Amino acid sequence: MLGLGSVEAAVAYWLCLGGAAFCIVWGLARWNAPIRPDAVKSKKFVFPSRSERGRDGGAPA
Repeated sequence: MLGLGSVEAAVAYWLCLGGAAFCIVWGLARWNAPIRPDAVKSKKFVFPSRSERGRDGGAPA
């Protein structure tokens, strides 16, 4: 089949082409689709103060 040596190689070839075509069509269809905001709000990361880190700046002992 297509000179690929076996049916399995031809199936893999066609699945790769089909998957690539699907991704292109999906991306073009959803290019300007409105996005929903995330349901989870991110929190700011607070660095510990120097007194909490210890003298050497590492984790408290």
